[in-house]
Amino acid sequence: MLAFQQALTLPIDGLELDVQLSDDGVPVIMHDETVDRTTDGAGPVRSFSAAELGKLNAACLWKEQGVPACPVPALSDVLAWTSAEHPDVLINLELKVFDDHVVPLVNAVVRCVDQFPNVRDQILFSSFHHDCLSALTKVLPAARLGFLYGPPVAKPHEVFRAHAGHWVNLRHDWTDGETIAACHSAGATCCVWTVDDPDLIRKFLDLGADVIITNVPDVAHLVRDQWLAERSAGGV
Repeated sequence: MLAFQQALTLPIDGLELDVQLSDDGVPVIMHDETVDRTTDGAGPVRSFSAAELGKLNAACLWKEQGVPACPVPALSDVLAWTSAEHPDVLINLELKVFDDHVVPLVNAVVRCVDQFPNVRDQILFSSFHHDCLSALTKVLPAARLGFLYGPPVAKPHEVFRAHAGHWVNLRHDWTDGETIAACHSAGATCCVWTVDDPDLIRKFLDLGADVIITNVPDVAHLVRDQWLAERSAGGV
């Protein structure tokens, strides 16, 4: 939560976060399948209840820098905060699937999202597990979808045409201008991840990427502002 709060002190457009289920079926925010790398605990996320996850320190990697302890948040914690303080922010909600429990994850996330109707339309549901997105549309037909791809996609104009109006989220080092143009021709919003180098951020702005996901939003918004100023000065 501290990272999200700090991020939204900047003039950025949204947050990207990962959601999976605790042992008791609560959607919680965690990137990895286990808590080992990012907390002071150990073991699979699915082996902890939501209450137990709330007792772990998700800021332990920054303890030496004086960052206070931060519990692993539930999805409801994030949505309650954005609903109250940042209802217009985009939330790119990645559904993390590490097993076959797709339907329980989808149903739990939709139940949680339904509690916050004023931010529901601000959510993009993304996943590498495209069957998960298909399951989502059965219970939330109006959901905006983000089709995540890690490996290169040879013919995006063929892959994405059935998903016009949704997002294509592509790994940046396997994405070029031709791919972005093909996504646009198929009616998709093109997002690239994760772009931290300033020169690469500028490159993808030049190539027409609609959205850039980054770990350094402070750097990215400065590059974007400079890029926009240069285009304005050039009459573009």
